Amino acid sequence: MDVSGAGLTSTDKLLEEGVSVALATKIVRQGDIVVLTAGLPGGVSGTTNLIKAQQI
Repeated sequence: MDVSGAGLTSTDKLLEEGVSVALATKIVRQGDIVVLTAGLPGGVSGTTNLIKAQQI
């Protein structure tokens, strides 16, 4: 799933938004473990520089 970071002020906010969207669309549920990736500047291919595993 791709979540655009337009208007978000930090990578933390971007990751929170990704989890919120995944929960809202029922792609994940509480207790699932997800792997989140992000990069700056956003929207530019090849800039991924963050990976985080998180339990929802």
